[in-house]
Amino acid sequence: MGLTPEEVDEVKSMVIRDRPIASAIDDVLKIPEGKDDLEVQIEEMENEIESIDEEKLKGIEEVAIKLKQKIKSQERQISHLKKKNKLLKKDVRRYKKKTSKLEDKIEKLHYEYSKDILRKKEISSKVSLIKGIQEKYTQERALREKLEENLRSMKEIRVMELSEKAVPVKIIESFTREKIKEAVDYWTIKKGDVVLLSSSEGGGSQTASMLINMGIRAVIVMDKMSHPAEEEFEKNMVSVLNAGKVDLEIIDEFAVIDKDILDHEIEKWKTRVETRRNKEEKRQLLKMIDEYRAQRRRPSNGD
Repeated sequence: MGLTPEEVDEVKSMVIRDRPIASAIDDVLKIPEGKDDLEVQIEEMENEIESIDEEKLKGIEEVAIKLKQKIKSQERQISHLKKKNKLLKKDVRRYKKKTSKLEDKIEKLHYEYSKDILRKKEISSKVSLIKGIQEKYTQERALREKLEENLRSMKEIRVMELSEKAVPVKIIESFTREKIKEAVDYWTIKKGDVVLLSSSEGGGSQTASMLINMGIRAVIVMDKMSHPAEEEFEKNMVSVLNAGKVDLEIIDEFAVIDKDILDHEIEKWKTRVETRRNKEEKRQLLKMIDEYRAQRRRPSNGD
């Protein structure tokens, strides 16, 4: 194209900086935008033809040769750019196809991931359901075993009740409303029963009244009962016996006592209570007599 080495280097520098090669050449050749090299050369020739004289006509042939060379160079450049553009379009199609495959793969992975999450949630729900069923089964089995044990104990108690030698003693864990209610539900405590208080702690006159109202015959204690509770039992003549004096035998969840020993201890308790009552009544009577005598000896207001 008739460029000097300096102009060629300048064009290369612009291209390296991402400047289109045609625009770079235009800048180097100082060609205005919107016009290609051929148009500029033709305009220059027309200007030259108008201003040249006969002596300058000799250089027209040289100018024409240069123009032909520039045209061939531009044609080669255009052909090269077309080939490059074709290759770039091919690359674009290939990249689009590859991108489409990747998008399909991502969509498939996302579907599999969502499906896996749903499957895990379903498994978790089933595991929770199984655990709930297992817990319910365990609770029902424990309840069944407890009921079976209760039934066995009740049968043994019934056999003892029919026996003339042994008396079953139904155990109450502690002297509280809650434990008394539990024992009533478990043992079906009824009139004439004998109960054992494993612990007398916390019991008073009201808890004593609960047992008295059931009509029990006697209460066996393993420790010291509170005074209000003991007074309530004595007032209603329900025997309170010490476990260490009745030869009590504990079997599983209930106890057994010899009938003769029980009757003997109850009679001893009643005799002791009645003796104490008689002494108290006698003391009260003597006190009233003393008060009466003292009042009779007191001088009246008129004396």
